[in-house]
Amino acid sequence: MSVITQITNIKTSMAIWEFNPNDCNNHVLGNLLDVVATVCTIAIKIQCSGQWIDYFKTLQKNCSLENTLKIPLHSNVRWGTADGMLRHAYTIQQVINIFISTADELFGPVTVIQHNGKLVKNIPWTAFTFKNTDWEHVNDAREIIADANNIQQYFSSETQPTLWHAILAIKELQTAWEMKCDLPKLASTKSGKYYQKFDDKPVYVLVLILHPYYKLVYIKMQWGRPKEQAKEHAARNPNAIYWYDEALQVIEAAMQEYSQRAQPTTP
Repeated sequence: MSVITQITNIKTSMAIWEFNPNDCNNHVLGNLLDVVATVCTIAIKIQCSGQWIDYFKTLQKNCSLENTLKIPLHSNVRWGTADGMLRHAYTIQQVINIFISTADELFGPVTVIQHNGKLVKNIPWTAFTFKNTDWEHVNDAREIIADANNIQQYFSSETQPTLWHAILAIKELQTAWEMKCDLPKLASTKSGKYYQKFDDKPVYVLVLILHPYYKLVYIKMQWGRPKEQAKEHAARNPNAIYWYDEALQVIEAAMQEYSQRAQPTTP
């Protein structure tokens, strides 16, 4: 049991402190924690005690929820777990609010901080009180994560090549985020960060060119027209790339490389 308690404490600590303090648009609880960490912390703590689990189920029944829900825990390596965790939490937000508002009187503080064996501070459940605006932040975060989770499904095939999806998937994700009117900065900084990395990897251009549907036509239509380059130059971007010409150079370099490999070596 002590091992389980230790693991739980470690997970709780990670859930509380692993967040970006500069991302003010994704905070709850007075800008102290980000929404994923907050919901994850509550889910972990509720599941630490059988008594708390039973009370949480009772509250759901009292709120006329026929099928009681358990908030799934988030894994840092899977978008889908964060999506499911935030989705469940937002669905039963009324139950979570009641639990937080009553748990201190029923069970005592959510945790205590000790130093050198002495009690330093009690952390009450009400420290995790959500306001309506906080719950809207939870839903916003869920929608953002859901977009990323849906996009990553393109790469789930075990029998078909999926690398050609990469550029198209990032572009689709960027478009999805840009359609969320309150998130233009997120779309340009997050998706743009990975979009730019394609410039250093010609293999992503090659897989599009070799695809029987897209080929060079897609590159020319999306990025290769001279007027796009002219707009970039007009916007004082002297490093703007004519991507159609760039794609032709990638093809030529690849053909030369593989041609040299195919030549028989002289004894």
